[in-house]
Amino acid sequence: MTNPGTLVAAIVAKLRLISDLVAELGGDATVIDSYDYRYPTQTSIVDAIYQQDQPSVLVAWRGTDQGNVGPSQLWRHQFSIYLRPGVVIDADPVTAGAYKLFDLIVNGTATGDSVKLLNAEIHASCFPMDAVPRLEISTLIVDATGKTVDTFEVQFSLTEIRDS
Repeated sequence: MTNPGTLVAAIVAKLRLISDLVAELGGDATVIDSYDYRYPTQTSIVDAIYQQDQPSVLVAWRGTDQGNVGPSQLWRHQFSIYLRPGVVIDADPVTAGAYKLFDLIVNGTATGDSVKLLNAEIHASCFPMDAVPRLEISTLIVDATGKTVDTFEVQFSLTEIRDS
């Protein structure tokens, strides 16, 4: 099994190579980052999502289970990419914001690749993304009064080519 932290790092590195995505995030590739559990200072993915800078992208490992490729049973790792779009008050929401970030992640091509991320090798130990990633809105309760904020989550998985 490949260490999930290694795969998170590979996803972050690949996203940082999508120049249109970086440009949409203000030209700073470092706003594409990972959530890595670190006790006692970083122990809540919800806090990390809420504290994301705007704009930014946060990659997190969500778990590992069994995947099937033909008759083989292999490791399958689930990931989430949390999107915090920039300000879109005066922009067309269809061509800006979370929709735009999602489009650039799925259809963007990283420098050095000839295919879009959806079909690209993210790590040598894994097949490309298992299926089309899913984008959904999640609502976080951010204070005791019940104030909420929406966040945008891209979910996908990577299945290992073989049990390493």
